[in-house]
Amino acid sequence: MTLAYGSILAAILIPYVLGRSAVARNLPGRRVASPRNWTVRAKTAHLVGAEIVPGFAAAIALAHFANLPQQMIDMFGLALVTTRTGDIVSYLAGLTKLRSVIRFAGLACIWGLFGIAAWPASLSQLTDLILKP
Repeated sequence: MTLAYGSILAAILIPYVLGRSAVARNLPGRRVASPRNWTVRAKTAHLVGAEIVPGFAAAIALAHFANLPQQMIDMFGLALVTTRTGDIVSYLAGLTKLRSVIRFAGLACIWGLFGIAAWPASLSQLTDLILKP
Protein backbone atom coordinates (compact mmCIF):
# COMPACT_ATOMS: atom_id res chain seq x y z
CA MET A 1 0.00 0.00 0.00
CA THR A 2 1.37 3.39 -0.93
CA LEU A 3 1.44 6.29 1.47
CA ALA A 4 -1.29 7.98 -0.57
CA TYR A 5 -3.60 4.98 -0.18
CA GLY A 6 -2.83 4.93 3.53
CA SER A 7 -3.79 8.60 3.73
CA ILE A 8 -7.17 7.78 2.17
CA LEU A 9 -7.69 5.19 4.89
CA ALA A 10 -6.62 7.73 7.52
CA ALA A 11 -9.00 10.34 6.12
CA ILE A 12 -11.81 7.81 6.39
CA LEU A 13 -10.91 6.82 9.97
CA ILE A 14 -10.11 10.26 11.47
CA PRO A 15 -13.74 11.38 11.88
CA TYR A 16 -14.70 8.10 13.53
CA VAL A 17 -11.76 8.06 15.93
CA LEU A 18 -12.37 11.66 16.98
CA GLY A 19 -16.10 11.03 17.18
CA ARG A 20 -15.51 8.06 19.49
CA SER A 21 -13.24 10.18 21.70
CA ALA A 22 -16.03 12.74 21.96
CA VAL A 23 -18.48 10.05 23.02
CA ALA A 24 -15.98 8.75 25.58
CA ARG A 25 -15.57 12.27 26.93
CA ASN A 26 -19.30 12.36 27.75
CA LEU A 27 -19.42 9.09 29.67
CA PRO A 28 -21.28 9.18 32.99
CA GLY A 29 -19.08 10.27 35.86
CA ARG A 30 -16.94 12.59 33.74
CA ARG A 31 -17.27 16.31 34.21
CA VAL A 32 -17.56 18.33 31.03
CA ALA A 33 -18.27 22.05 31.06
CA SER A 34 -20.94 21.81 28.39
CA PRO A 35 -21.62 18.22 27.32
CA ARG A 36 -24.32 19.15 24.86
CA ASN A 37 -22.11 21.69 23.14
CA TRP A 38 -19.23 19.20 22.99
CA THR A 39 -21.46 16.43 21.61
CA VAL A 40 -22.96 18.70 18.95
CA ARG A 41 -19.50 19.89 17.90
CA ALA A 42 -18.18 16.33 17.77
CA LYS A 43 -21.09 15.13 15.63
CA THR A 44 -20.73 18.06 13.25
CA ALA A 45 -16.96 17.56 13.04
CA HIS A 46 -17.59 13.90 12.21
CA LEU A 47 -19.99 14.79 9.39
CA VAL A 48 -17.71 17.48 7.99
CA GLY A 49 -14.77 15.08 8.14
CA ALA A 50 -16.66 12.37 6.30
CA GLU A 51 -17.88 14.63 3.49
CA ILE A 52 -14.40 15.34 2.14
CA VAL A 53 -13.36 11.69 1.69
CA PRO A 54 -14.95 10.95 -1.74
CA GLY A 55 -13.29 13.91 -3.43
CA PHE A 56 -9.97 13.08 -1.84
CA ALA A 57 -10.14 9.41 -2.90
CA ALA A 58 -11.04 10.44 -6.44
CA ALA A 59 -8.15 12.91 -6.57
CA ILE A 60 -5.67 10.23 -5.42
CA ALA A 61 -7.02 7.74 -7.97
CA LEU A 62 -6.90 10.31 -10.78
CA ALA A 63 -3.33 11.20 -9.85
CA HIS A 64 -2.34 7.53 -10.02
CA PHE A 65 -4.06 7.12 -13.39
CA ALA A 66 -2.20 10.20 -14.69
CA ASN A 67 1.11 8.60 -13.59
CA LEU A 68 2.12 11.51 -11.40
CA PRO A 69 5.26 11.02 -9.29
CA GLN A 70 4.44 8.95 -6.21
CA GLN A 71 6.26 11.38 -3.90
CA MET A 72 3.99 14.20 -5.06
CA ILE A 73 0.83 12.15 -4.51
CA ASP A 74 2.10 11.13 -1.06
CA MET A 75 2.85 14.76 -0.18
CA PHE A 76 -0.68 15.85 -1.05
CA GLY A 77 -2.12 12.88 0.84
CA LEU A 78 -0.19 13.60 4.03
CA ALA A 79 -1.01 17.30 3.77
CA LEU A 80 -4.72 16.53 3.55
CA VAL A 81 -4.65 14.14 6.50
CA THR A 82 -2.80 16.75 8.55
CA THR A 83 -5.24 19.49 7.62
CA ARG A 84 -8.25 17.24 8.31
CA THR A 85 -6.95 16.45 11.76
CA GLY A 86 -6.24 20.13 12.42
CA ASP A 87 -9.66 21.11 11.11
CA ILE A 88 -11.51 18.72 13.39
CA VAL A 89 -9.41 19.57 16.44
CA SER A 90 -9.80 23.33 15.87
CA TYR A 91 -13.54 22.83 15.37
CA LEU A 92 -13.86 20.94 18.64
CA ALA A 93 -11.81 23.63 20.37
CA GLY A 94 -13.99 26.41 18.96
CA LEU A 95 -11.18 28.13 17.01
CA THR A 96 -13.28 29.26 14.05
CA LYS A 97 -10.77 31.46 12.20
CA LEU A 98 -8.00 28.89 12.42
CA ARG A 99 -10.45 26.21 11.34
CA SER A 100 -11.37 28.20 8.23
CA VAL A 101 -7.73 28.59 7.21
CA ILE A 102 -6.99 24.91 7.83
CA ARG A 103 -10.11 23.78 5.98
CA PHE A 104 -9.23 25.91 2.96
CA ALA A 105 -5.71 24.43 2.95
CA GLY A 106 -7.19 20.92 2.94
CA LEU A 107 -9.49 21.76 0.05
CA ALA A 108 -6.53 23.31 -1.79
CA CYS A 109 -4.75 19.94 -1.50
CA ILE A 110 -7.64 18.25 -3.29
CA TRP A 111 -7.99 20.97 -5.91
CA GLY A 112 -4.23 20.99 -6.50
CA LEU A 113 -4.08 17.24 -6.95
CA PHE A 114 -7.00 17.32 -9.38
CA GLY A 115 -5.44 20.21 -11.29
CA ILE A 116 -2.02 18.62 -11.59
CA ALA A 117 -3.53 15.27 -12.62
CA ALA A 118 -5.81 16.91 -15.19
CA TRP A 119 -3.00 18.87 -16.81
CA PRO A 120 0.19 16.79 -16.44
CA ALA A 121 1.88 18.63 -19.34
CA SER A 122 1.70 21.85 -17.36
CA LEU A 123 3.28 19.99 -14.43
CA SER A 124 6.34 19.10 -16.50
CA GLN A 125 6.57 22.69 -17.74
CA LEU A 126 6.30 23.95 -14.18
CA THR A 127 8.98 21.60 -12.86
CA ASP A 128 11.26 22.56 -15.76
CA LEU A 129 10.75 26.22 -14.92
CA ILE A 130 11.44 25.68 -11.23
CA LEU A 131 14.34 23.26 -11.54
CA LYS A 132 16.25 25.01 -14.35
CA PRO A 133 18.91 27.41 -13.08
